[in-house]
Amino acid sequence: MIAPILLAGAVAVGTAGTAQAVPPPPPNPSDREIQDSQSKASQSAAEVGRLSGAMSSTQAKITRLQDSMELAAELAMKARVDLQVAQATADDAEQFVATSRRAASQAGDAISAAENGAAQFAAASFRQGSVAGSLTALLDADSIDELLARSQMIAQVSGSQAGVLDLLRTSRVSKANLDSQAREALAAARRARSAAQDAQRSADRAEQAAVDSFASGQRQLTVLQAQLVDQQATYQQALDQVAELKGQRAQYETWLATKKAEERRVAEQAAVQQRQAAIALRQRQLAEQQQAQVEKQRADAIRTGRKRQQDLARARAQRGNDGGSQPGTPSAPPGPPDAGPESPVTQPGPADGRAGQRVVQEALKWVGTSYAWGGGDINGPTKGIRDYGVADQYGDYKKIGFDCSGLTLYAWGQVGVRLPHYSGYQFNRGQRVDRSDLQPGDLVYYANDTSNPATIHHVAIYMGNDQIIEARQSGDVVRISSMRWAGYIGATRPGT
Repeated sequence: MIAPILLAGAVAVGTAGTAQAVPPPPPNPSDREIQDSQSKASQSAAEVGRLSGAMSSTQAKITRLQDSMELAAELAMKARVDLQVAQATADDAEQFVATSRRAASQAGDAISAAENGAAQFAAASFRQGSVAGSLTALLDADSIDELLARSQMIAQVSGSQAGVLDLLRTSRVSKANLDSQAREALAAARRARSAAQDAQRSADRAEQAAVDSFASGQRQLTVLQAQLVDQQATYQQALDQVAELKGQRAQYETWLATKKAEERRVAEQAAVQQRQAAIALRQRQLAEQQQAQVEKQRADAIRTGRKRQQDLARARAQRGNDGGSQPGTPSAPPGPPDAGPESPVTQPGPADGRAGQRVVQEALKWVGTSYAWGGGDINGPTKGIRDYGVADQYGDYKKIGFDCSGLTLYAWGQVGVRLPHYSGYQFNRGQRVDRSDLQPGDLVYYANDTSNPATIHHVAIYMGNDQIIEARQSGDVVRISSMRWAGYIGATRPGT
């Protein structure tokens, strides 16, 4: 009994371990540092939001400027078309003036001839007398037929000479009227041509102003983009700083929790060791007490045994070797308890308008063709023309291609419908089509102000399935695009 008790106490005391080493603490940023970094990140985020909003606003402005630029280009095209018409009208007027002058010259010649004839007739009549002259002409005839012919001729000459004065007056009035009409027509044609030239110059200036505004917007957008990139970098740095400080704080809190856990473990282990030491001490004390009691009991047993032996010896001596009773048979030790039946082991079980179509087909032939401002006619793509603006910057005047109205006039021209080379004029050709009734081949138009057809700046060909074919802008090509409803002002069906 003594050895096992002492051994258990020794083992209990020996199992008390030492505290594990805790690493030095990581950096622990202050709450103020974390708050400052978060405030900086919030300010940077607000600036990013502001710049993003400014970029969106500028981008929308650029879109409007692009529409205005396209409208200005279309109006410049309109001015060119109007100038061509005015030039043709002026040419016709000049031709009319030339014709009138020739007619006036011929009338002057006729007047001079009539005046000479009248003068000669008057002189002859004065010298011979009209009756005597007539008789002389009749008497000189060689035959009856000649006599009749001369008689008729004299009657006609007398009658015509009587109307010479009226003819002279009429010719002079006609000549004066022709001259006046020719001068008025020429003056009107020249005024129209001058007005058309002024309109073209104004349109060119407006287009250049639109180009300049567009370029300014692009520059502003570039500056905002650069500022946004810088601010986003600053914002990211602020976020990284916040994340780093929070990470340091998290590491420190983890370290602190580990340190406290280790301190608790050490304290608990020390308490266990103290309890174990107290138990061991108590066990030693009990063992010593038990050992003393056993020694005492042993001594008492020895004394009692000796006394009994002495008493037995005396009794035996008195009886004369009578003998004692036999010791009883010890009872058999109890058997082991019944273990009972084995518990069964269960196995787990084993573990679901044909014309419109033709227009579309004709336009599709030119998909991929370069955009060229002013390009395209009924025969196909043509070289673009100068606009001294955006189109020139893209070299449209050196390209063979279509602009928006050039593509539409070509495609519809293949089915016998002639359209002017200007989207605003095309809008007035053909029946208007409701949005819900669009068919392949219909022309769809876009404007800055959807309530004002004068602001139309683009036209495209509807091909069905919410798709269009268009030549949209310089630097682009003839392409298939999704139908756009922003800026949509209406549609027409040419030839109806």
